Amino acid sequence: HKSENLFTQDHNTGLKDLLDNRKVSLSLCTKLYRRELFSGLSEWMDPTIKNNEDFMMNYYLFDRAQKSVFEGVCPYHYLLRKGSASYRGITEHYIFDPIRVRQTILDRCTADMKDAVQDALLRYLLFDYAQLDVHPDRKNLTDYRRRVRNLLLEQQEHFHLLSPRNRLLALMI
Repeated sequence: HKSENLFTQDHNTGLKDLLDNRKVSLSLCTKLYRRELFSGLSEWMDPTIKNNEDFMMNYYLFDRAQKSVFEGVCPYHYLLRKGSASYRGITEHYIFDPIRVRQTILDRCTADMKDAVQDALLRYLLFDYAQLDVHPDRKNLTDYRRRVRNLLLEQQEHFHLLSPRNRLLALMI
């Protein structure tokens, strides 16, 4: 985030900040990890996930780490190229993989992280719905929008975790 700040976080704070995506970027390419944290990687990762797999891997790596140290420098410059996952537009993987990632993490996280992961899932469902609702090709995305809305409705008992603004948005949807 190029804040130029240096800070250390304990295990839970690092995980929560990753889920919140404000202090800690979801991207893998802006981080260095201890090699030992990657042990068993093939067991953690779902190879069918095409979008947001970096967030899933970050969560597992942060979950295995006792602490995180961040220095707000920006040595990485992102280039968007044709053919990249970020450039392809709205596909089923683009919409639903990030949701599946958060659902998988919710199923596997410890009890003390459930609310933070549930909140991250709800916020992503709201983001997805908004993205689909304002898209220029909105009429062709009706099925995706309906599916996201149904997923959001399934989570209604957890709306209390959202900020008042987001809770209102979720209820309106």
